Amino acid sequence: AAGILSWSHGDLGDAAVLLGRSLTMSEDEGDVRRVAIASAFLGHVARDAGDYDTAVRHHARARDIHESASNERGAAWAQFDLGLLAWRRDNLDEAADWLESSLRLFRSMDYEWAVAWSAWALASVETGRGNTRAAAALAADALDTYDRLDDRRGLAQSLELVAEIASGRGLGETAGRLLGAASVIRPALAVPGTTS
Repeated sequence: AAGILSWSHGDLGDAAVLLGRSLTMSEDEGDVRRVAIASAFLGHVARDAGDYDTAVRHHARARDIHESASNERGAAWAQFDLGLLAWRRDNLDEAADWLESSLRLFRSMDYEWAVAWSAWALASVETGRGNTRAAAALAADALDTYDRLDDRRGLAQSLELVAEIASGRGLGETAGRLLGAASVIRPALAVPGTTS
């Protein structure tokens, strides 16, 4: 927990030490569930540090553990994380494969919040691949779900994505309105703009 808190505050050095200690203790005790959790968060730390190869190893390990334990939710999150990593590395086809898989799993569980996250990420990837029709449908799904769940952060990032799609279609005025709506939400959250 201390490692996760350090990571959430941007202290990647402390987070890596604490989560590494947790991983070792969990391995020594044969606690595979906590091994998977520590591996996933070590993947987040490595990703934020720009060490994508290490991040992939950690998230792949978490996925393997979750799949062996038939933990569909954990496996779906690991696939989502691997999709984000591929997106960060501009491997858009690989990112789309991982994110489509996580989206299918989350939908099968009726896990709405996770469906919205996967739909938003996949829409962003499809935008990068030039598949604006697919991106628009996915972004609309994410936007509707975030609005229904009153997730203001998700709502803001989805508005920004829909604005990007609208701008790419030459709908500048619509894009401006969407960005204006997102700009009203973000200061209240103190959430910075999203980047790929």
